[in-house]
Amino acid sequence: MAGFFIQKIGTSNPSHLIEQKDAASYLINSLPDDEKVQRKIGAVFARSGIQQRYTVMDSYAKDENFLWGRQNGEVPWTKERMEVFRKNAPALIKESLNGFQPNEISAIDSLITVSCTGLMAPGLEIMLGNQLGLDPGLKKLAVNFMGCYGAFHGFKIAKDQIGSGSSKKLLMSSVEICSIHFQRTSNDSDILANALFGDGAASCLISADPIEGEGNSLQLMECSNHLFTEGHEELKWDISNTGFEMVLTSSLPGIIKSGIKELVDSFLERQGLSLHDISKFAIHPGGKRILDELRAVLKIEESQVKESYNVLKNYGNMSSSTILFVLKEILDSSIDKEKGEKVLAMAFGPGLTVELALFQIV
Repeated sequence: MAGFFIQKIGTSNPSHLIEQKDAASYLINSLPDDEKVQRKIGAVFARSGIQQRYTVMDSYAKDENFLWGRQNGEVPWTKERMEVFRKNAPALIKESLNGFQPNEISAIDSLITVSCTGLMAPGLEIMLGNQLGLDPGLKKLAVNFMGCYGAFHGFKIAKDQIGSGSSKKLLMSSVEICSIHFQRTSNDSDILANALFGDGAASCLISADPIEGEGNSLQLMECSNHLFTEGHEELKWDISNTGFEMVLTSSLPGIIKSGIKELVDSFLERQGLSLHDISKFAIHPGGKRILDELRAVLKIEESQVKESYNVLKNYGNMSSSTILFVLKEILDSSIDKEKGEKVLAMAFGPGLTVELALFQIV
């Protein structure tokens, strides 16, 4: 059986864990004393659906640290933030490979890296290839600055490579260090971004064949994407002098909700399926409100999307890495399930872009 199969997914997080209530206190304490702003921050963080997140930063509790700002009030420049990314990102990816066997790594004939929170050249794909001791002539590709749906773009690249016969076994690794882009402001977008994002990495082994022996694979059946042009200004990711700045407006969930049912129905109809044929929904947990709105409009049972809520609760939104955390939970829990069950994955990103991917447990 030839095709596209995710055989294994590994994940990792930095060692520094921060409780959501402490993250809220950190932001409040970093801003001028304003009771209205404090109430707003408290409400946003409390409604986030997040209990804890991970960060590469050694402490959110210090009055004067990298993110808070120095004694003269300056916050770190983008160059300084990129230096933290360069120092931590390759190691975090390598840690996500701890469960991979040496023979699995040595069989890789293509390498794809995905990230939107750090930019550098030589890039992650080169640095990771060197760290793993891979052939310098190995095919290496990078997906950069595409936001939360970046892993889906990686899937499509991998699917094309396998379909053309140019690759048989690929490694796709995503790493996002969102915490370095903390913004010390009280505007709505920055408060929401500061409340949602965490750090993490995930790697998946993609093959032309399903896994042999024990265990299941996720077979990618089809991909699709759509652009909600009316949301072009509602979700953006800009580079500023003081880090990368996220623009998230309150109208975003409503735009997604208004068009997603028709989009999903059309995508599934082309595969000869309907929503009733989907066992699990791997929805990128961009925020609790988005998950709640999608559950309502698509009439999804909570049990069908529990992995997305679990990842949001325990890790926050790790941008492009998040969907791989969700898929890993689904794959790990599929051992006792009947093969052939369908999984619909979706993510949202700048544009406003919606990515869909249909998987089957095999």
